[in-house]
Amino acid sequence: MSKNWPDSPRLSRWDALWRRFWALPVTIASISLALGLLVPLIDASLEETPVWVFQGGVDGARSVLSSIAGAMISVTGLVFSITIVVLQLASSQFSPRILGSFLESRVVQLTLGFFTGSFLYALTVLRAVRGGDDGRVPQLAVTVSYVYVIVAVAMFLAFIHHITTSVQVSEVMADVRRRTLAAARRLAREESTATWSPRPGAQSVEVRNDDRCGYLTSLSRSRLLKIGEKVDGVVELDLTPGDHLVAGQVIGRVWAAEVSDAVREQVSSAVVISHERDIGADPAFGLRQLLDIAERALSTGVNDPTTAIQAVNEIHVVLRAAVQLRDPSPYLESDGEVVALYRPQRTGVLLEETVAELLHHGGDSPRVVRRLRAVFEDLVEIARPEHRSVAERALEHVQVAQAEQQEDPTG
Repeated sequence: MSKNWPDSPRLSRWDALWRRFWALPVTIASISLALGLLVPLIDASLEETPVWVFQGGVDGARSVLSSIAGAMISVTGLVFSITIVVLQLASSQFSPRILGSFLESRVVQLTLGFFTGSFLYALTVLRAVRGGDDGRVPQLAVTVSYVYVIVAVAMFLAFIHHITTSVQVSEVMADVRRRTLAAARRLAREESTATWSPRPGAQSVEVRNDDRCGYLTSLSRSRLLKIGEKVDGVVELDLTPGDHLVAGQVIGRVWAAEVSDAVREQVSSAVVISHERDIGADPAFGLRQLLDIAERALSTGVNDPTTAIQAVNEIHVVLRAAVQLRDPSPYLESDGEVVALYRPQRTGVLLEETVAELLHHGGDSPRVVRRLRAVFEDLVEIARPEHRSVAERALEHVQVAQAEQQEDPTG
């Protein structure tokens, strides 16, 4: 079986739940609420109170818990506000397509969770503080609130550090570059001589997308393998990771002696569609994010060629690795026989799109064009034979743009 098929395991409902931004904060807040009910009961069952716990009276306990609750909810609002500001800044300065990495940050989720949890815990324990003749102070529970505050302060410091580093354009682009390189290397083709063409006289049945709309993020390798073996044929998909699909769209065909409606539905369900593209099986999406940052920096409203060149440098790293790798294999094999195929992303197409967009937006900047020339001269030198001709054509376009700048220096 092809190991470099653009497949990602389908998330269970449990795993999908934990990927949501609110899941961890809600879990910590719920646990804190439960502790606020449980710890006072443990406190009441203790015969002797340890000397290291809170030793104040009823008024002191109420004052401490009220102060903690008020301070924690205030800082929670501050953390939430900072998060929103960072998201707006990242969207406007970099690209809306990188917001997913900010929302997936466990530091942000843990910080919100502990501050919310501290507030709920303090309020819940406050209910157990009783005055009057039968006054009772849950001393252990009040002491635990101190621990909550210490952890929350530590998380706040980690949150500030995370925010101040994550909004730096170099950190944003480096993270995109790392994930893109990992995806490109994982999908690179292994040594394989597999080929396929329809048998003479073979019949095909079209397969249409179901009622889902969105971006193709991966293909279920296991499902397509079972389908191909079941019908003793080949599933041909006219799809490339990152394509946008609409309901009822033709996505491919099945080459087999007999294809039932159930088989077509199974093929359609093997196509994983999401509202947002995912770098995991779609390296072009990572390159797209870097290009977005470069193009936004080169826009007349921003006019920041230095940031654009930083983006070009990261694009250089990605393309340099890509031109030294084989293109992903379009074939899924079983016992040496092709059972499915798709349209993989080609390095040549990425090179052409990159040079076209960067010259369109940065062709008037001598610094950008000089850097592009150096990039593609390097790519031509180290590219695999199958990629070198495309890299040479891209270099020619850059050289033409540079020559036009020299002829018209005021342009």
